[in-house]
Amino acid sequence: MAVVRLSTGVIEGIINMARNKMQVAVDRAESVPIDQSWGRKIYEIMFGTDTVDIIEKLPAGWCKRVEILTIVGINLPNEASLGCNLDFKFVDRISWPEHWPTNKFFTHHYGSRVNMVGIPDGLEALYEEVKERQIRIVSARKRKEEFVAEVGKVLGAYSTLAPALKAWPPLWDLVPEGTRVTHRLIVEREKKEVVLDVNLDKLTAMTAAAKFGV
Repeated sequence: MAVVRLSTGVIEGIINMARNKMQVAVDRAESVPIDQSWGRKIYEIMFGTDTVDIIEKLPAGWCKRVEILTIVGINLPNEASLGCNLDFKFVDRISWPEHWPTNKFFTHHYGSRVNMVGIPDGLEALYEEVKERQIRIVSARKRKEEFVAEVGKVLGAYSTLAPALKAWPPLWDLVPEGTRVTHRLIVEREKKEVVLDVNLDKLTAMTAAAKFGV
C-alpha cells in the first residue's frame, strides 16, 4: 500500500513549518517599539549635560558623529542579564567621543554600543519597560522551542504520516503543501480501491457453501 513515509526531508519540512508558525509570536514581541526619546536621555546621563554641551561645541572632526546609540545589554548585580540590543536613533547625529571613561552606570562595548550596568536616576522607567519587553520575548522563544520539540516527538513516534495525523490531527496544518498533495492522492486512490461492486456477504456465504460441495 502506498504511504507517505516520514523521511528526513518530510520531517524537516514539517519542523520548519512548526518553527515558522511560532516565530510569528516571537517577531511580534521583538517588534514592540521602545520610545526613541530615551536615546537622548541616556546620552546626557552617560556624559552629563554639561559635558555634552562641551562635546557638541567641539570643531568638526574632533568626535565621531553617530546617529544610533545601542544598549547591548543590561547587566545588574543580583539580576538576570538582559541581552536586548536596543537601538535608539537620533533625529540629528550626535558627537560621540572615541574614548570615554567607564562609569558606574555604563560600560563601553564598541563604538556607540554600550552596556548598562546600573540604573541611574531618570532611567528607572526605561529599565522596567525593557525588562517587561525582554520577558515577553524570552517567553515567546521558549514556547517556540517547546512546540518544535513536541512536534518532533510526535513525528518520531511514527514511520508514516497517516498514523501521525490520526494521533494528532492539527499536525495537518504543519504539513508542507507538496506533502499534502501526495497524501491526498494516496487517500483518494485508497478510497477508490475499496469501492467494490460486489456483495461481500454473498461471496462469503458462497465460499462457505463450497466447502460442503453446495
